[in-house]
Amino acid sequence: MRNKAAATFLKSDFTHLLMLDSDHMHPLTIITRLQAVVRKWPDKLVIGGLHYRRGEPYDPLAFIKNEDGQYCTYPEYPRGIIEVDAVGMASTLIAREVFERVPPPWFVWEYPEQVTDFNYPGEDVYFCKKCKDAGIRIWCDTTITSPHLGKRWIDKATLDEYLKQHPELLHGEDS
Repeated sequence: MRNKAAATFLKSDFTHLLMLDSDHMHPLTIITRLQAVVRKWPDKLVIGGLHYRRGEPYDPLAFIKNEDGQYCTYPEYPRGIIEVDAVGMASTLIAREVFERVPPPWFVWEYPEQVTDFNYPGEDVYFCKKCKDAGIRIWCDTTITSPHLGKRWIDKATLDEYLKQHPELLHGEDS
């Protein structure tokens, strides 16, 4: 559906495509807040909010590559707009230029031959990889967040509660 939305978008005169996932409780101000970022910094072609995985360990869906090229996420990010290597698409504003510079398909699920954990890259990471390969930077506004629907609403408080029960994860013993 994301590919169809992007292809339809390119037939329009609009300047940006907004992705809002239906399994999130988005604040009423989310559109104006994302729009304010691109008005202030038009060079930020991909800007997403900070959302949390709906299953354990409820980690933030903003990723920074480590020295081995693996995508890592952290329990805390600074407040504001940060550069990341990949961001979840739950609430993401994407400039037309991105779809014009990056060839389709833009969103693909990559399944390794054998999935051994829940961290395999989805269509969000695939899209961000293609953007980075095209020289497009990815941004996350950590002040914009929408609880994610799992068995309950998942947000920063869920992550904090989980980390209290699993303190070894804060020290990298289980990562």
